[in-house]
Amino acid sequence: MAARKPNVQKLEEAGVLHSKHCTDAHLAAINKLSPEEVAALIKVRKKMSAHLGAGAAREADQAGRPWML
Repeated sequence: MAARKPNVQKLEEAGVLHSKHCTDAHLAAINKLSPEEVAALIKVRKKMSAHLGAGAAREADQAGRPWML
């Protein structure tokens, strides 16, 4: 059986989070989110992606923002 991915990894892969801009306390809290909460964040990101534009993730990273929602 494959090991479960931490929530931080799931959110990074879904384009929701830049963990390099998070504190250790934030990362620990994110990893305590329920699967339903993580799924909701990913769903919001997918729905908003049409309105954010192609460069939104890059702009969020350059501005030092952890969330790309």
